[in-house]
Amino acid sequence: MRRLIVAVILLLLNGPLGAENGLVVISSIHSTIEKGAIIKPTQTIKLQSGESLKLLSSKGGIIVVQGPYSGAIVFESNASDSSVLKSVSELVKNSNSTDFTLATFRNSSVTSPTYRPDIWGIDIRKSGKYCLRPNLPIHLWWPQALPGDLITLTDTTNSLSIEMAWPDRKKYTAWPEILSVDDRVIYSVRNTEVALFSEFKIQLLPTGLKDDMEQIAWMSDHDCKKQAIRLLASVVNESQ
Repeated sequence: MRRLIVAVILLLLNGPLGAENGLVVISSIHSTIEKGAIIKPTQTIKLQSGESLKLLSSKGGIIVVQGPYSGAIVFESNASDSSVLKSVSELVKNSNSTDFTLATFRNSSVTSPTYRPDIWGIDIRKSGKYCLRPNLPIHLWWPQALPGDLITLTDTTNSLSIEMAWPDRKKYTAWPEILSVDDRVIYSVRNTEVALFSEFKIQLLPTGLKDDMEQIAWMSDHDCKKQAIRLLASVVNESQ
């Protein structure tokens, strides 16, 4: 679990101090500093009594600053982190969430994969684009699935269809091995009994992304912002 620091002193990351880096404001009770702003290294900030900032580093660390406070936030960061911070900053600015700790996932009544299906699964109820990790199996997620439900999964680009029986007592099922995953293809899922239909595309994340923050930034830049917001919420929750 990442460390939460209440009242700012020092956040140590690896590498030299980067003048273009900083901390992203993910929650703000302040008259002028808004959610999504980037606090630069050594930038002086002032908080009155009752004001507070929750700040996120490029490595997923959380700092909470509570007023009264006046001074700089001293920390170290990698010079390569600036692009990650800019992408996360834009994601936070454009998000409706005022506190990312609220976006939790509760699914204790059913068995789930070892990862969050609401982040990394394909929700077959919803059309769109899904960014998925290349080193993990792909799962289809259907929270309302009932025993014996059938779905038809189709590669609409190449007119290939597979009928699948949904597993009993599970809200997810593995992507069928006989249907290839191709980011040039549009897929569809249909269940006529419950009027379920969706179309989606899949894009695999690059293998070189080192951590959650880089994945968040990449997804935000590649039209997977809802997944990026859920992963950001997971990072924030883990840090507390």
